[in-house]
Amino acid sequence: MCDPVSLTIAATAVTAAGTLTGGMAKAGQQRYAAQVADQRAQIASDQAKDAITQGQLADRDLQRKTAQQMGAQRVAAAAGGIDPGWGSAAQASGDIAMLGQDALDQQRHDRANQVKGFDVQGWGSRSEAAANRAAANNSMLSAVFDTAGTVLGGAQKIAGMPKVPEDSFAGADTSKPLRKIKWT
Repeated sequence: MCDPVSLTIAATAVTAAGTLTGGMAKAGQQRYAAQVADQRAQIASDQAKDAITQGQLADRDLQRKTAQQMGAQRVAAAAGGIDPGWGSAAQASGDIAMLGQDALDQQRHDRANQVKGFDVQGWGSRSEAAANRAAANNSMLSAVFDTAGTVLGGAQKIAGMPKVPEDSFAGADTSKPLRKIKWT
């Protein structure tokens, strides 16, 4: 059977190792969560860039459609013998341009809101990643301090144990029990 000092040392070592390993595992999970949040931030950034590109293409398409409508209105007026740059024909052309610009402005506003939403998602994900990295650092620091506390607590327990004089077992035959116990 082991002496109490050896048992206390072993228990302290196992507890300290468990505390440190647990802290390392928790920090690893938090670092992984930070990597996932970084990836979500990158995806949001890519989505914002894509929305801008898609918006530019949609703007160009709307401007072409507006120009086609204005051209068709001028052709129809000229085919009817009306001067497209004068009177109601000119007014109709101006109305088409105004409606086209209103639609373009609304489209750009909607796209800007979409991009802003992706940007907010990205900012949130980057903040989450930073918080997870800080938590991982704190977990490791806490594990180190908890491990140190466990070791110091074990040392304090050992220091408080009664001392056994070195010569207590001098000359004793340790291969035989000190006394026999009779069970009746």
